[in-house]
Amino acid sequence: MKEDFFFKEIRKTQQRFNQTFGMLTTCDIRLRQSVILIICKLGRLEEKILKSKDKLSARDDIRKFIRIRNTLNKVFITIENFQKERRNYVN
Repeated sequence: MKEDFFFKEIRKTQQRFNQTFGMLTTCDIRLRQSVILIICKLGRLEEKILKSKDKLSARDDIRKFIRIRNTLNKVFITIENFQKERRNYVN
């Protein structure tokens, strides 16, 4: 995989975090903290993947990176859906 892929995915995740949590009037501080730490973990995995000399040793880390990214996207979708439902109820 290209080096740009991991950088772009982390950047997309950071932007999605800002969009999702920026819209919340109140939020669970533990959830917010966990998401921030997970984004940091993605950055560490990116460094580890790029430093690995062969693709076989990085394969597990790449899988972990993709799994974490997908899980974060599901969390963002869940929060956004909850916000949409709440806004409809409030209005």
